[in-house]
Amino acid sequence: MPLIKSRVKSDQALWHQAEWPAPRHIRAGFTSSYPQSRTEDPVGFNLALHAGGDPEQAQCNREILKEELRLPAQPLWLRQVHGDHILKPGTDNADNEADGCYTDRRGTVCAVLTADCIPLLLCATNGAEIAAVHAGWRGLCNGVIERALDCFTYAPAAIMAWLGPHICARHYEIGVEVRERCLAVFGAKAHTAFTAARTDHWQADLAQLAGLALAARGVASVYRCGLCTYERADLLYSHRRDVNAGRFASLIWMTPDS
Repeated sequence: MPLIKSRVKSDQALWHQAEWPAPRHIRAGFTSSYPQSRTEDPVGFNLALHAGGDPEQAQCNREILKEELRLPAQPLWLRQVHGDHILKPGTDNADNEADGCYTDRRGTVCAVLTADCIPLLLCATNGAEIAAVHAGWRGLCNGVIERALDCFTYAPAAIMAWLGPHICARHYEIGVEVRERCLAVFGAKAHTAFTAARTDHWQADLAQLAGLALAARGVASVYRCGLCTYERADLLYSHRRDVNAGRFASLIWMTPDS
């Protein structure tokens, strides 16, 4: 299939802004998986090189994204491994293996790719520091949120968090081992994050677990997008819905505006 180099129509939303009270020079939000109708373009707007089909098309989509959003630079694309490492531009591993990125520099675009896990964006209330975090159950248990908060010089009380589109508990079933791991990490408060389903299986609320991690560190300003990746097949990729799904991006960066 030939690469689609000009595929975003002016009347279709490629970009959806995060709704939270971040300073005006902060840009944050997520990309649509299908900025054109699936009938016209079955490829979608996959941004992952490792999933969703043709990596050359994904690379082309990355260039389109930079142009459409007028980004100051290509996003800092990570090689996500469900760990706890947070990359700091200019000081970390060359292959970008990490599950989050932090910066206090204008011109750096932090990004994570997801298709059911939580894309978590963090911002100091004055907009001086930002981060993007990829948080599935493994990352949550590994402490990826805590590691991201450790990067900030500002206290957690001066940090706000935005939880982007992710799979909701209605469609996220897990087994005994995952539930026991989460309970071991988050304690008794995490019991309400799990609802019994079929035998030895539970429906898990990832947002509640993320909220526990944020609250434990003192982050009180938490905002939720409220969209479920599984349910919004018209807008978002979901690995649980389609194992061959691509990935959409959640981005945060500082503009030159004061």
